[in-house]
Amino acid sequence: PAAVRRGWRKMETAAGAGAAAAYGAGKAGGAFDPLTFARQPQTILRAVSWIFSIVVFGSIVNEGYVNRPNEIEEHCIFNRNANACNYGITIGVLAFFGCL
Repeated sequence: PAAVRRGWRKMETAAGAGAAAAYGAGKAGGAFDPLTFARQPQTILRAVSWIFSIVVFGSIVNEGYVNRPNEIEEHCIFNRNANACNYGITIGVLAFFGCL
């Protein structure tokens, strides 16, 4: 306990008695530049993957279920297996939320 107290006092004196430091906030309160933000590779990749997730999700939801002329019930275009369409829709939705 005494060594811990001594170590704490060393840290206190090194930082200054009343000094306040912002950890990890080097530009906190600075101006926000939308063009710099939009040009970052991470932002570009998120936007592109967001578009692809919408394409996957939207194409399966809109055109994934079809019916034959002599049938009333719609079936999934992937081997008439509803689980295959559900899997594709789930992957599209998860990819969409992962991009946000």
